[in-house]
Amino acid sequence: FAFQLAFVASVVFGLLAIEAVESDRLWLPAVWCTCALMCSGMGIPMVAGCGLVALARRRPKLAACAVLPPAAIFLIWYVTIGHNGTDAAANIKGLSIGGLASYVWAGLTASMSGYFHAPQYVGAVLLSVLAGAAVLRRNVPAALAITTVGLYAFVGLGRFQLGATEAKSGRYSYVAIALF
Repeated sequence: FAFQLAFVASVVFGLLAIEAVESDRLWLPAVWCTCALMCSGMGIPMVAGCGLVALARRRPKLAACAVLPPAAIFLIWYVTIGHNGTDAAANIKGLSIGGLASYVWAGLTASMSGYFHAPQYVGAVLLSVLAGAAVLRRNVPAALAITTVGLYAFVGLGRFQLGATEAKSGRYSYVAIALF
């Protein structure tokens, strides 16, 4: 489907931006992040992930150079054109932190358990181990794992009203697994 190609393109450009951060290129991550944003809304968590990777490498200047120009371009686009196609206030109406947290947890555990072809509680255990490693290590893989939380939170803002089981959809799992 076309939306899946747009998801994948955002992930590819986001991963290219992260690779450019890893190669210490100052201007290239901003270009790739802008491309990620141009493909789909999945670009937003990918840009955030790129910034987290730069911060995990203790490169705050690179994080700012990678994230701020694409963020400014996105905001200009959204204010001038992008807001016409959506009613953000209606999507967030009735938002509850608990509902959003349930959505994020269901998506993360379903992704992990689906990848290992295991029951969902195994996904919860694996996710807990990964979260513990992310807190202790604070490295690039940890930054990418944390990006998955942002991914499901971002998706959940527009879809949590459909229920937490909607987060288990495979269309989000392959993006989460690429980041894990």
